Amino acid sequence: MIDAIVHRLLEAEIGLDLDSVGASALRAAVAARMAARGVRDPAVYASLLESRDEREALVDVVVIPETWFFRDRVPFELLAERATPGLRVLSAPCSSGEEPYSIAMALLDAGLAPGGFRIDGLDISAPLLARARAGIYGGFSFRGDDLGFRERHFTRAEGEEPRYELSPAVRAAVTFVRDNVLSPVWLGTERPYDLIFCRNLLIYLTEPARRRVLDTLANALAPDGRIVVGHAEALEVMDARFVAVAKEGAFTYEMRRPPQGLAPQRAPEARTEAPARAARNPTRTRPAPTARPDTAALPQQPPGLERAAELADRGELAAAAALCEERLRVAGDDAAAHQLLGVVRQAQGETAAAELCLARALYCDPSRATAMVHLALLLERRGDRAGAARLRRRAARRQEST
Repeated sequence: MIDAIVHRLLEAEIGLDLDSVGASALRAAVAARMAARGVRDPAVYASLLESRDEREALVDVVVIPETWFFRDRVPFELLAERATPGLRVLSAPCSSGEEPYSIAMALLDAGLAPGGFRIDGLDISAPLLARARAGIYGGFSFRGDDLGFRERHFTRAEGEEPRYELSPAVRAAVTFVRDNVLSPVWLGTERPYDLIFCRNLLIYLTEPARRRVLDTLANALAPDGRIVVGHAEALEVMDARFVAVAKEGAFTYEMRRPPQGLAPQRAPEARTEAPARAARNPTRTRPAPTARPDTAALPQQPPGLERAAELADRGELAAAAALCEERLRVAGDDAAAHQLLGVVRQAQGETAAAELCLARALYCDPSRATAMVHLALLLERRGDRAGAARLRRRAARRQEST
């Protein structure tokens, strides 16, 4: 009984897809909270969940953040390239602050003056936000070989364990706000952002919750803004409004521009708990989606497939599919050809054929994270949420290891 109650609660509160974390992890979180409250009867604990404080405490245990400073360098390199006075950046969810503070350090190191940009960090967890505001971090928040930023922006705190205190200039650059990215009230009062970091959230959400978050992000993004997501979160697969920025390892997207001569269409209004927000923050117009697959996020194509990728980008799907099939006839099993053909079939609406192609690509080359992400979405859409979650976890592990 308690499993079903907790599952429904977490799906309603934060849009959590149980398959993405696993039933055992959920039971461990419930056991930890029962122990903390001194409760042994699951039915008694279920009654405690009527309290918002206990619901929030449970969410904090379930959502264990994995974050560190300058996690994945490429998005921060892109950020530095776009460092201009007045830049507005959102980190959501921001966890214990390593990501928004990394953004601040990158902008300061790029030459922007303190106070010359705006960074907002949004998270649902009060304990995580308290840690972020304190600005003191242990050694686990510093990973990799390039730790020069620690010398520039931190001082060693007193104590036996290595702890580092963030400089006042970096701390002052970030404003932290407690809100739920699934239905944010606060975002409705803000001007659009030039860059939004929303990494490793979408893979843990149900499809309806993911759509709500993407609607929110689309409406919070400036017309030429960009969104940074995690390794296993291909936005062009999840939502046709987004197109990948062609830079390897960036996992960065912008809004798809409409074909010449077509007026952009309005994006769906994000649902929030404050209907009056529309009067304060009118919905911005968004480009209409196209039926073309986005191949910018795919690895560079081998000779013989470059032309197929170009045709697919232009929307000439039948011609692109024919070239992929010709490649398979000539070269035999070819993981790149199977993957590209799967993406094309997906764009054509031939989901069964797309699944077969993507599965064949993974059979030929089990390391293809992009094929995993595309196949995960197809599995999810036909109801295999557990299979989709497994593939997304594999894709995330693969990308983290590269």
